[in-house]
Amino acid sequence: MTKEIEFELHELIENIDGYLIHGIKDDFLGKYGHLIPKEIGDKKPTTVEIIVIPDEKYKLNRASADTRYQFEYWREFNVVWSYKTGVLAGFTDKGVLNFSFIGIGYIFDNLPKRFFQYEIVDPFKYHLKKVQDQRNHMAKAKELTSLFDCTSDYLVPNSLSKFTTVCRSKTPLIKVEDYHVGNDIFNTHADIKKLIAELLLYRPYLFDFNKGKMNIDGIIIYSYFPSFYDKQYLLVASTTIQFLYNFWDKIGDLLYNYFETGLKKNNVFFTKVIDKFPESHRNESYSWFKKFIQTDYKKLNNERKQIVHYQGLESKLMEDYTNGNRDDLKMEELTKWRDSLVENFIVAFNQAITGFEHALRLIEFKE
Repeated sequence: MTKEIEFELHELIENIDGYLIHGIKDDFLGKYGHLIPKEIGDKKPTTVEIIVIPDEKYKLNRASADTRYQFEYWREFNVVWSYKTGVLAGFTDKGVLNFSFIGIGYIFDNLPKRFFQYEIVDPFKYHLKKVQDQRNHMAKAKELTSLFDCTSDYLVPNSLSKFTTVCRSKTPLIKVEDYHVGNDIFNTHADIKKLIAELLLYRPYLFDFNKGKMNIDGIIIYSYFPSFYDKQYLLVASTTIQFLYNFWDKIGDLLYNYFETGLKKNNVFFTKVIDKFPESHRNESYSWFKKFIQTDYKKLNNERKQIVHYQGLESKLMEDYTNGNRDDLKMEELTKWRDSLVENFIVAFNQAITGFEHALRLIEFKE
């Protein structure tokens, strides 16, 4: 960042600081009561004084090209909160707590008038932002691209534009807003991306069965002490399976809107829509769906049924471990199954884009 630009933005930065300081002070207990330790919060404290001290150093960087603003400004603020608790026999308990806040200014360089938005990041929110940054890093490393950002030879200039063009070129059989239908499909696919990124965060910290291998009187036994990471990994994996199933149900809803299937609205499911699809509109895209339902989708749906109606992934893993904790091969297979869940989801995530394209092709070439 050049000194000239910093000088030009100096007054704007002072304004941002003013808004940040006021925002931190205003209704401090109402907005940031979650930062107060329980033993103090239970005494119903009241604010005596709040001092907000900006750090001398700050960061001012050009924003990345995919943002609507041009500059991003960061400064740390030391917040000193003085409080008192209830009066008992004339005695008032007083205390002081210190917090480190981050203030962020998003500067829009729309000359001749510059303007800004700001964000106050308390210590808890800061950790959430760091986790989200790590999710984004994992997603980028695996080249996960959701429908919101997807382009291909067919999805030109991008998925959203292609979806809008195709859907508005045909008249749906029932009254629907294509914007809301598309938004639901796109959001579901983006949610799957977030879930996969979270799984990638947890996977390096899963319990290593080999390290828990013990030899007791000549008998090999594998121990298993699941941690927070193991439990969260399997919980998120279960959720991912259900979201993938949900995505395909939404594709079924989309096709139902444009093709006569004879199905009643309350009986519309992805497989039923494809099964009842009109003969006159069956083409290569239809054949892709038919094959998909008989293979990968069938496996996905079986996994979903198992989780929803019979046994969750965490319980399944524990049962398989209990039955195989003295068998090297079974423990190797169990580890492989657990760790490969993410790669299977990535394949299914990308496959969802292909299915989305085929759904649009069916609509586009409808006579």
